[in-house]
Amino acid sequence: MSLPSDPDALDAARGDLAVWTPMLDHIASRHGLRGAPRPVADGTLPVFAYPDCVVKLYAPDRLWRADGALDRSADFEVERGLLACVGSACPTVLGDGERDGWFHLVQARIEGRPLEQVVEGLAPGARHAALRGLGRAVRALHDTPPPAVPFAVPDFDAFLESQVRDVVAIEEARGAPREWLDRVDAFVRSVPRGARRPALLHTELGPGHALAAPDGSLRGLIDFVDAMVGDPEYDFAAVAFFITRGDGDALGAFLDGYAWDGPRGVALARSLLRYLLLHRFAPLKWLLARRPPGDARDLESLAERWMGVAPGW
Repeated sequence: MSLPSDPDALDAARGDLAVWTPMLDHIASRHGLRGAPRPVADGTLPVFAYPDCVVKLYAPDRLWRADGALDRSADFEVERGLLACVGSACPTVLGDGERDGWFHLVQARIEGRPLEQVVEGLAPGARHAALRGLGRAVRALHDTPPPAVPFAVPDFDAFLESQVRDVVAIEEARGAPREWLDRVDAFVRSVPRGARRPALLHTELGPGHALAAPDGSLRGLIDFVDAMVGDPEYDFAAVAFFITRGDGDALGAFLDGYAWDGPRGVALARSLLRYLLLHRFAPLKWLLARRPPGDARDLESLAERWMGVAPGW
């Protein structure tokens, strides 16, 4: 079978071993991999788990040019560069290479379950300890000097400005309910921007990107292809929505581990919702389906419901 030649074909074939076996056989032979590969279902790119490693494939430039909407041609360079500089909180690169325009990384496996699933079964004390551990790891990431790689968003200020300017058009194209569009526009324009300390951001801290042991201790962070340098709260928004899920005390534990010295309470909840609404990959329609608004009929109420109100010092 031929390899995918456009983004839709890639999405359809991402986990199909019949498509990828020749490529995987080549990679296994080159790097001495043992055992049978197992497709990892989630994500944009093809990922295959072996008994002691993970292989991730990166599509060639020509495939993304067929799409035109989102250029992902630098994914390989970004992830390889990030994994080389972040350290113990991410997978170790065991090898890399290219064949027919498809690059690959062989990464050490991080054993663990998604943190957002693990913490649901923990007692409050253990849950908060796990979230403080996540906060420490995210702070270490944010304090890491950024590598010289071609980030998909090279200018965070310009990115935010364009997202604010075009938020209605973006969400309308994504199918957001009409009754929310004007509210979103007014909200993102009225809520002040958060801290402007340049931080090396993961940008997608959940679901499934923070892996933990059964006791909640963090094993590592994965999938850095969408990293960028920007405001710390851009990362906090995903933590609040996917991992602490509106629990203000849990969000507070994460912030304690991070040693966050910025605002908390309602002001932070509103700021985090603003960053979530301006995120590259968080369509409002999808967010509303994943976590229905309940009786929240305005974005101020939705901020408290979705983000949570973290207690102050």
